[in-house]
Amino acid sequence: MVVALNRSIPERHDGLNCATVLVGNVGSSARLSYTALGDGVNVAARLEGINKLFGTTICISDSIYDQAKADILARPIKRVQVKGRKTEFMIYELLAIRAADDPDLKVRGRDEQLSAMTWQASQKFETGNFPAAERAYRDILNEFPEDSLAKFMMAQCAGKRRSDLAVVAPRDDS
Repeated sequence: MVVALNRSIPERHDGLNCATVLVGNVGSSARLSYTALGDGVNVAARLEGINKLFGTTICISDSIYDQAKADILARPIKRVQVKGRKTEFMIYELLAIRAADDPDLKVRGRDEQLSAMTWQASQKFETGNFPAAERAYRDILNEFPEDSLAKFMMAQCAGKRRSDLAVVAPRDDS
């Protein structure tokens, strides 16, 4: 299973999405290529790249999360709009598969705590309470000092607070 490789090979990044796509041989008799086409393929490819931005390994779309949430342990990242899409959707980091026998896939020691803390921080971020979200992400870093997602999201919160201040700040017409 591809997911099993992720914990042992940190530079690997995977994007998972669930969608209807067109799969098959494309081309001519001189050159055939087996390929997958469609919006779902684009989203999965974009999620693969998004991992680098957040410092995550396996990024899943809301379509995967909605179908598998009882069987997996995931934590929310944020709502994104990927290139080629007009609408935003929530993305998640896949942390574990609950019933897995494989030690690389099963829930590890503090995964549940990390997930719960991230859910709380994300809820504050998604509702626009950026000061509270920043504090919640800072709490994550106190428990998990190397967590790159919490570091990234703290910077996002600080940026949102600064832009809110710029909107509210009085104009200097002198």
